[in-house]
Amino acid sequence: MVSTKRASLMKNYFILVVAVITIVLKILGFWDKIDVYVHNNLPITHAIYLQVFTETASVFISLITLVLIMFFLSYRKRKVDINSVLELLIGFAVTNLIIVLLKLAFGLPRPSKITASLIPSIVSSIDVYSFPSGHAGRAGYLAGLIERVTNRSILKIIGVTYAILICMSRLLLGYHWLSDVIAGVLIGYYVGLTFYLPQKLINRFTAVFKGTKRTI
Repeated sequence: MVSTKRASLMKNYFILVVAVITIVLKILGFWDKIDVYVHNNLPITHAIYLQVFTETASVFISLITLVLIMFFLSYRKRKVDINSVLELLIGFAVTNLIIVLLKLAFGLPRPSKITASLIPSIVSSIDVYSFPSGHAGRAGYLAGLIERVTNRSILKIIGVTYAILICMSRLLLGYHWLSDVIAGVLIGYYVGLTFYLPQKLINRFTAVFKGTKRTI
């Protein structure tokens, strides 16, 4: 049991370190030539099926997926676990916040311009920035979350495979550089694996929730 926890902690630290190194190397310009080389040698396409698939990692669709995960957890426990709901939603918000802040901090352009019709969003002004990839981050968060809440290997494989395919779709559509999707998916995956709310904060949220329920 101890060795399993230690292995899990080591894995989490490794993901965090790799994510930080990826960001630092981006600052130093290490990725520039690699990004351009990969982009120029990919068969860039705007196939409809890829555009549809990549949007499954949009904010709206990802929230729907989170709701389904909540229902799954509630069904298993035969009750709605407010703690789990809060952690899922706030973890999702934290992932997006980190990515938005990094996008604003770096302000890097995408490999190719995305027309507004493809990304109808109130944050389209932020979405013009490339690093890191928000879609990859959300897919990574879902993959990390799935790994944390289930012991079934097949579900973990599906989660990781989905995140990888989302990263590939962003590259093939020409929406992102390689470093964008690597940083994004690592950030999301790390948050999904490790995000927990402090018990005191959970108690406060729960107290508010119960208090509201009594007043209805």
